[in-house]
Amino acid sequence: MASRFYAAGAESAPKFFFDAQSAGTIFKADASSVYIGHYGAVRKLDLSNNSVTTVAGPAPSLLNTLLGGSHARFTLEGGVRKIGTSVYFGQTPYNGTSTTVLRKWNLDTNQIVTLGGKPDDPGHAPQIDGELATTARFNSINGIAQVGDVVYISDVCSIRKISGTSVSLVVGAYETTWRDSCGTTDGIGTASRLYTGRNYWGNRGVNLMASVGSSLYTLEPNSTCKIRKIDLTDPDQPVVTTLPGGGCGTPRDTLRDPGTATVTQTAVFGDVFPQLETDGTYLYFSEFNTYGHTIRRVDPVTGDITTIAGSPGIAGSTDGIGTAARFNYPSALAVDGGYLYIGDSNGVRRMNVTTLEVTTPFPGSSFPGLPVFAHSGRLYGQTNAALASLIWSADLASGAVSRVSERFSHNSGLVDGQAAVTLDNDNYQSDSYAFGVYSGGFLYAGTSGYSGQVLWKISPDGSRTAAGGIFNSLALVSGSPAEDTSLTYPAGVAIIGSTAYVVSSARHNLRAVNLQTGGLSLVAGTSGTSGSADGTGSGASFKNPTRITSDGTNLYVWDSGNRTIRKVVASSGVVTTILGDAASSTITSLTDGVGSAARFGTVSGLLWVGGKLYVSDSTHSVLREVTFAEDGTATITTIAGQGGTADVVDGTGTDARLYAPGIMTTDGAALYFVDRGKLRRYTIATGQLKTLFGSVDPRYQSLIGNGLLGVARPSGFPVYDPSTHSIYLLGTWGIRVLR
Repeated sequence: MASRFYAAGAESAPKFFFDAQSAGTIFKADASSVYIGHYGAVRKLDLSNNSVTTVAGPAPSLLNTLLGGSHARFTLEGGVRKIGTSVYFGQTPYNGTSTTVLRKWNLDTNQIVTLGGKPDDPGHAPQIDGELATTARFNSINGIAQVGDVVYISDVCSIRKISGTSVSLVVGAYETTWRDSCGTTDGIGTASRLYTGRNYWGNRGVNLMASVGSSLYTLEPNSTCKIRKIDLTDPDQPVVTTLPGGGCGTPRDTLRDPGTATVTQTAVFGDVFPQLETDGTYLYFSEFNTYGHTIRRVDPVTGDITTIAGSPGIAGSTDGIGTAARFNYPSALAVDGGYLYIGDSNGVRRMNVTTLEVTTPFPGSSFPGLPVFAHSGRLYGQTNAALASLIWSADLASGAVSRVSERFSHNSGLVDGQAAVTLDNDNYQSDSYAFGVYSGGFLYAGTSGYSGQVLWKISPDGSRTAAGGIFNSLALVSGSPAEDTSLTYPAGVAIIGSTAYVVSSARHNLRAVNLQTGGLSLVAGTSGTSGSADGTGSGASFKNPTRITSDGTNLYVWDSGNRTIRKVVASSGVVTTILGDAASSTITSLTDGVGSAARFGTVSGLLWVGGKLYVSDSTHSVLREVTFAEDGTATITTIAGQGGTADVVDGTGTDARLYAPGIMTTDGAALYFVDRGKLRRYTIATGQLKTLFGSVDPRYQSLIGNGLLGVARPSGFPVYDPSTHSIYLLGTWGIRVLR
C-alpha cells in the first residue's frame, strides 16, 4: 500500500496519511498557503509569491514537471548493465522521435544523469561519433558491457566504445536506412557486419551484449538467432566470429560424441527473450515461447549451448534441480553472486548456477516484474507495462519489496536528478480498494487487486494485516471444506463491535469476519445463489448486494440486483425488505415514497447517520434521505439535486445539482462524497451542498492558471477518521488522506 505518516508544517505537527501513487491531493489550505501531496511528498505552495517547497517526503515528479525541480524520471530500457556501483542504460523518450540517450544511475548517490545523445532529434535517429556530452548520437541502445576500463555500447548494426569522453565505432557499420548496414559477415572491425537490432520500448531491461574476459558477446534473437563473439585482445583490431550452431527453429542443444568430442548436433534457438547475461564464466539466456520455457547456458570457449533448467515446451511452476524444474515464459535475467534471478509469469525465480537448483523466492502475481540487476543485497527490476513502468527493489534476505520510482509515462520527457526515495511497501503496486470503513482507531478496507480479495486492517503507522479474506477465489481460510468461507468480490463492509460484516456481490451473501480471529461465518444469504426472499440466515437471499451500513444493531444493505434496501438484524440474521420491490427491479425511475412504492436507479452510497439512512443515487444525480416511523416503516425522500439533471452546482436542497455522487462518509454533521472529480459536502442540518475541491475540468489531473496550482481530480471514495478529522480517499491507486 506504500503508505506513511509525514508531518507537514509546524502547526501542532499535523500528520498526513497517503499513498505514494497519490497525485495532487490537497492536505490543507488556508489564506496564505496550500499543502499539496503527490508521490510520497508534501509540498507547500506559498500564495503570496507562488513559491513551492517540499516539506516532507521526496520531491514529486508531476510538480517538478509543472513547477520545476530535480526529481529524476527514468525507465530502465535498452542495454541495462551494472558496472561497479553505477547502472548504465539507454532510454528513448517517445516524444515523436526515435533517438536514444545514454543515462547513468549512481547507486551510491542515487543520482540519475544523462551522459549523451539528444532526445529531441526528429525523424530517423542518426548514429554520430564525437564528444559524448555534445556531439554523439545513438539510434537504439540495445546492449552495454565493459571490457577492461572501456564501456562498449551495442547500437543498431554496430558496436561503439566510449573512450574518455568520446564515442566511436569499433565493429559493424551505421545504418542510413532501415537495417541497410546489418549483416552476418565475420571479420575485423568495421569490415564485419552485425545484426544487432532496434530495441523496441516494450522490452524492459533488454541487454543483448555481455562480456567474458577480453571478449564481447552479442545475442541476435529472432533475426539470425546467432551469438557473435568480438575478441578485443587487440582493442584496435577487434575480431568478429560467429559461435557454432544457432539459427531459428525448434530449440535444441549442442551434442558431442562422447568418445571423440566432435559436434554431432548444433544448437538451434527458438523465441529467445532479448537479454544475454553472464556470471563471468558462462553466458545465459531464456527461451520464452511455447517451445521453450527453459534457461540455456552458453560455453564461450566451445560455443556449446545447453538447456540447464526447465523442459522444452513444458510450462509450469515446479521448483527443482535443473531440467526437473519448470518455468512459464521465463524472461529477464539478473545475476547476483552465484545465483541467476529469472522473471517468470509465476513470479521471480532463483537458480543456483552451480547446483542448478531452482527456487521461487518471490512467488505469484504479487511480483509481476522483470529483474534487471542486483546490488548490495537487493534485487532491482521493473514492471513490463506497455505505457508506463514502475521500478522496484527487493531485499534478498527478507523478501520485502519497495518502490524505487513512480510509474513513468514515455511521453513525459526525461529529467535528471535524484531518484525517488525508496518507500516501504508490502506490495510494490498499490491495491485497488473497493470499500472501507473507519472503526476503533483502524481503517478497514477491502481489496480485489494485486493482493487478492482481502479485508485489510490498516494501522495508523500505515502497516496492514489481513483481517479476513482470501488470496484467490478458491481458497478457504477457515471453517470446514463444505462451508463457503471466501470473500469472493467483496463489495462493502460495516463494523459492529469486533465483527466486520461484508457483502459479496458475486456470492450473493453477507458474511461476518471476527476481527480478533479472522474467522468467517455466514450471516445471511445462500452462497452462489441469488434471490430476493426475506427470511433468516440462509433462508434469505440476495442478488448482487454492493453497499452496507449499520446503526450499531442492524445492518442495511443495498441489494443492487433487486433494487431494494434490506434490513438485517446482525445478531439473528433476520432479513426484511424495507424499500423497493424486487418484482419491479427492471424499473429504474426516481420514485420517493413508503416501503415497496420506492424506486431506485443505481445506489452508489448507503450511510446511517443520526437515526436516518442516506442514499446517493448516481443514476438520477440526487441524494436521498430515509426516515423511519415507530413501527419501522421506511419512507424515502429526495433532499438534494434534481432527478435527471446531471451537473455540479452548489446550493441548498433540490436547488443544488449533482452529477454522479459516489460512496459517502460522515463526520456526524455532514455527508462527504466524490462527484465527477470533486470532493463535495452536504450539511445535514442546513441542506447546503458545497464543493470543497477538485479540478475545474475533470478530464485534467492538474492545471496551472492565474498563478495558482489547480488540485488534482480526486477519485475513489471517502472514509472519515474522527480521531484526526481526516478523510481517507480509497480507490484504484491506494489511499490518500485529506485534512
